[in-house]
Amino acid sequence: MAAAAIAAKAAINRKIAKQKKADLEAALAAGLDPEEEFMKRVMARMKAEKELKVTKWQDPEKWSGCPKDYLKFSNKMQAIAEGDSFNLFIIGVIIAAGIVVGFQSYSYNDRVFFCKNVMPARLTRCTDATGM
Repeated sequence: MAAAAIAAKAAINRKIAKQKKADLEAALAAGLDPEEEFMKRVMARMKAEKELKVTKWQDPEKWSGCPKDYLKFSNKMQAIAEGDSFNLFIIGVIIAAGIVVGFQSYSYNDRVFFCKNVMPARLTRCTDATGM
C-alpha cells in the first residue's frame, strides 16, 4: 500500500518536472527569459501582499459622517501597524529593553556598591548614611 503511494507520488513528480521542462523550452523558443518572468511574478506577488486588505466593513466609501472619518483614520493606522518599519521599530525597542534589564542586573548599578567602590571618599553625600 505504501509502495503504491510512493510510486504514485514519484509519477506525479515526474509529470510536473516534464511540464516545467516543456514550459522552459517554450519560453526559450519564444525569446523570453524565464528568470525575468519569474522575478516579475515574485515582484507582483510581493506588491499584492503589501497592499492593504480592506473588508467590506472597512471601506470608507460605504459610510458617511463620523464612521467614514474613523475608518479613514483606522485604515491609516492599520497600514502603519502592519508595515515593516513599525515592526522593526518594535523589535528594536524590545532589544533595547532587554539590554537595559541586563545592565540593571549587574551589581555595578547598585547604589551601595557605587558609593563604596566608585565615588571618591571626599564626596560625603554618597557615603553619608542619610543620603542612602
